[in-house]
Amino acid sequence: MDETGHKKKQEINQLGKYIRNARMDRGISLRRLADQLHMHHSYMSRIESGALMQPSPEKLQRIAEILDLKFSDLCALAGYQAPEELPSFGPYLRAKYNMSDEDHRRLFEYFMLLRDHHGITERPQHPKGNSDQH
Repeated sequence: MDETGHKKKQEINQLGKYIRNARMDRGISLRRLADQLHMHHSYMSRIESGALMQPSPEKLQRIAEILDLKFSDLCALAGYQAPEELPSFGPYLRAKYNMSDEDHRRLFEYFMLLRDHHGITERPQHPKGNSDQH
C-alpha cells in the first residue's frame, strides 16, 4: 500500500491475472468464457485487466464454476472474506503479499516440493462454528 493506504494497481490486479491465466491454461477465449458466463466480454476484459477489481461474489462464483477454480480463492483475491474455507496456497500468497510473478512461482514451487517431500496434507474443513480450540 502507498502512504495514503490505497493498494497499488499491481497489488489489486492479482484477481484479473489469476482468472486470465486459468482461462488461457484451459484454452478458452475471453469471448467464449463471457458467453458461458452470460456476461458481456467487455465486463470480463475489465476484470482481467484490473479495471474492475471487485466483481460481485455471485459473478465470482460463476467464474469459479466455469473455470473449475475454488470460489474461496477468487474471494480472497478480490478482497472478500472467503466463505467458510481458506483459500489455497497460491491465491493466498497473491492476496496477502505484494510480489512479482517470478517470486510467486518460486515460492509456490518450493512449497509443492516441501509438501511432496514431507507428506504435507490439507486439514479438513470444519463446519461453521465447530472449530478446534487447541
